[in-house]
Amino acid sequence: MTILFLPDRYPKTKLASRHPEVASNLQKASTSMMENGQKTVAWVGVARADAESAVVFLPHGSPAGAPEREAFARDLMKAIVRFAREHARAGEGGDNESTTQTALLAELAMDFRDFGLYSTREKIRGRRDGKPDWARTVKSGAAFPASNGAPVYFDIATSRYSSFATNVVARIQAAVISEINELHGWWVGHYFGAREVPRAAPDTVWPRKIWPRLLRLARRELFQSRAVNLVRMLLDYLEGSMETGDGRVVCGVSDFSTMWETMLRDTLDGVEAHWNSYLPGPVYMNAWGHGDEAGRMELDIVVRKGDRIVILDAKYYRADSSTFVPGVQDISKQIIYQRAVESTGRVAKDRITNAFIFPAETTCRNPYKAIRFFLPDGSPASGFPPVECQFVSVPEVVTAYASRGKLADQSWLPALYSIPAIAS
Repeated sequence: MTILFLPDRYPKTKLASRHPEVASNLQKASTSMMENGQKTVAWVGVARADAESAVVFLPHGSPAGAPEREAFARDLMKAIVRFAREHARAGEGGDNESTTQTALLAELAMDFRDFGLYSTREKIRGRRDGKPDWARTVKSGAAFPASNGAPVYFDIATSRYSSFATNVVARIQAAVISEINELHGWWVGHYFGAREVPRAAPDTVWPRKIWPRLLRLARRELFQSRAVNLVRMLLDYLEGSMETGDGRVVCGVSDFSTMWETMLRDTLDGVEAHWNSYLPGPVYMNAWGHGDEAGRMELDIVVRKGDRIVILDAKYYRADSSTFVPGVQDISKQIIYQRAVESTGRVAKDRITNAFIFPAETTCRNPYKAIRFFLPDGSPASGFPPVECQFVSVPEVVTAYASRGKLADQSWLPALYSIPAIAS
């Protein structure tokens, strides 16, 4: 299969002119994604797939080399599966449905890996073929006396069990599994394990558009939890791909910034989740001394390294120039967060650092190291703590998150390197 890789935040006009089928797929998956007034497409994941090719959008900081991209894309899809299973919820509508669909493909593959095609076991009655059913034979058959007087039955009733994998559920499952493998096997194949996947979708006799109705009818006769769950997943898959009618499921995330923050939080050591409950909050006071709370502050990530606290704000910006960086509002908020942590008295003021964490192909501190405040005459402004800038390897974070591991190298944390003073 040939895979075309495109970057997240790809210009919409260029996408419509160069890859109209991709633009159409994303339009069907989420109208808001293509008609939100933005000039670029916010998308990470599979945007189109057929038997010969696929189009995959990669996030900022992805590998630049062609050989590394496909391996990274596989890990990326595994990471999206984990994120979807733990954080996305089906039925909420919007772009979230595409994220949930990603996990659904993996779950269908894992169900097939663990159980194979759904089958029913049926007891078949017969004559002279199978295990003798003496009770039925004596009741319904005629006996003839033997020489010793014992009864002899020439027409023996029998019964045997037969397993059928040709029922409605199994045949539709086989077609769906074959389709998933054909269109998404390059990344979902891992979830099939060692079980051999049907190479071609079998002739199901019934047209695709009535598969959901047939599955709902079959569901009335099912009681085993695995069977009920399988039918639910097949229905979800068919409803998700019904618009295209050929299984070209769009699967991925439209807001990678949320996933970037989640991956960092889950792959860093020393993360403390309780800090938000300690922070002060603004209160509107009236003339009688009573107040109304105006919300609470929420820190993205707080990491403890020894006696030092590091306040991290995961920022999904390229940050390769002053055009693609957080603005003064985000910077000011980070300084307020530091002051809020200081006010709790739970850690010494000189033991608190804050930083923006940007995505990059490799971990570094370029092109920016820190944000500092200066007066109009160019002299340093007093009273403003620096906001450190750290660029962290997206491939390393994605791989660690997909494997449920931790980042092997965390020496880049601001708490672990010396913060240079402002040159006077």
